[in-house]
Formats: sequence, structure tokens, C-alpha cells
Amino acid sequence: GRYEAVWAQDIHSEHCQAGGDGESVAQVAARLRRLVHVLEASHAGSHIVLVAHGDTLSICQAVLTPGTDLRQHRRFPFETAELKRVV
Repeated sequence: GRYEAVWAQDIHSEHCQAGGDGESVAQVAARLRRLVHVLEASHAGSHIVLVAHGDTLSICQAVLTPGTDLRQHRRFPFETAELKRVV
């Protein structure tokens, strides 16, 4: 399917744009880094719940896991309605 084709591209380059006009993994990661920075600054000491599509969350997990190659974000799959603790 479409997702499998996008994931295959992600493995080769974090800069490949899905469908030619979508966000690349690198673009999503940059957006998530900014979001996490804002959330940490404005909600220090609080528990925060993020709700998003699975790919966005798997990229977020890769961003928050030191030393992870963004092209490997699928190592962190999310099931529908799954909750995961991220520190």
C-alpha cells in the first residue's frame, strides 16, 4: 500500500517527501523538536499527552531517543489508540 511505499523511501533518506509534496521525516522531526521544546518550557514538571498519527509519533520517539537515525523511525511503531510513556 501507500504507507509501505513511503516507509521504503524513509529508510533511504530522511529528506524524501511523501508523494512528492508531503513532509519529509526530517521536516516532521524539526517540527516535533520545536514542539517538544515549547512544551518543556511551558509545562515543566507536568505530564503531557500527545495525540497524533502513528508515523508522527514514531518519528517523535526517534527524535527523543538519543543516537537514533531518523530513517529508522519505524523501529518505534504505534498501534491504533496505543499509549506509550516517553521520558
